[in-house]
Amino acid sequence: MIYPTRKLLVGLVATTALLALGTVATVSGVTSNDGTVVLSLEPASATLALGDELTLSILVDARAQSIDAVQVYATFDPVYLRVVDCLGKPTPGPIFVKNGGTWADILLNQINNNDGWVGFAGGRGIVNGTPGPPANDLFTLAIVQFKVESELPPEGTNITIFNGAPRQTKVVSGTSTVGVTGNGTTIFPAQSSTFTTTSCTDTNTIVPSQTEL
Repeated sequence: MIYPTRKLLVGLVATTALLALGTVATVSGVTSNDGTVVLSLEPASATLALGDELTLSILVDARAQSIDAVQVYATFDPVYLRVVDCLGKPTPGPIFVKNGGTWADILLNQINNNDGWVGFAGGRGIVNGTPGPPANDLFTLAIVQFKVESELPPEGTNITIFNGAPRQTKVVSGTSTVGVTGNGTTIFPAQSSTFTTTSCTDTNTIVPSQTEL
């Protein structure tokens, strides 16, 4: 599947289709128009103590529009947070979960715990010689596990969907590539931990990929 993106050889990117005119809003450097695709992080807030972990979902709401690919960057403060796997160990990238993996192309899957950012891009691609289905509803694109590494400040710390040089958050629909709206997560400090470690088998972690849309 060839996508109308900056890197045609690999295919899908995350860029929102501008299908309706509206007032442009800006959220953490991400611009969007009314009626376009919405990216968000869930939960919107959490209260954690030192050593606690948070499972964060990257959600895409296509709002009944057919989209072919999504690229998301989220930033965080590496002084306080670190991305880990479900065992609490450093991880090479988020877990791709769109419709159990219906979107076949995974272009970007990176974690940078030093600079504090997560990058993920995926799209429908080709499955058994047939283009995969586009998305047109609310779905979870990827899951990221964070761990609190240092005592949080009283005001908490933010995980934010980001769009700006050199990292671009995008959604692609057909031949359209425009900005998207985004909502982040705030983590507030807790006086004591309520986190319970559970065992797991992390079989869905994807090998890191560095191809942007």
